[in-house]
Amino acid sequence: MEEMDKENLPQLLTRRLDIDRAIEELKERQKLTNEQILDKMTYHDEGSHTVEIEGFKVTTTATMRRNLDPEVWEEIKDEVPEDLQNVVSYVPKLSIKLYKEIEKHRPEVFCKIAEAVTTKPGATAVKIKELN
Repeated sequence: MEEMDKENLPQLLTRRLDIDRAIEELKERQKLTNEQILDKMTYHDEGSHTVEIEGFKVTTTATMRRNLDPEVWEEIKDEVPEDLQNVVSYVPKLSIKLYKEIEKHRPEVFCKIAEAVTTKPGATAVKIKELN
């Protein structure tokens, strides 16, 4: 790293922390404002609802998160008609921890598994904490 770059790094780190603080403050203000808006208008418990109010078009989208308890499903699935049991599907999921262990200790097996795995770089996170 060039000497000039090193001198500018603390300034960049401080600027980034200031931006992070401002973003958090704005997110909190946005959340409170959204709550106030929802208190003053009608919306559905689930799905989208659009209204026009004095020159504004407002769309609310409410979601419901539903999770399946696999143990309970296994206990009750035979009570559900077979043609409706496709309400539940299982998606293969890669165990990253085991995948890395296989890569390290069983390279011949890893090569075969790797044929079915697509690897793409993710975003690199930057976390900054002031020490003073």
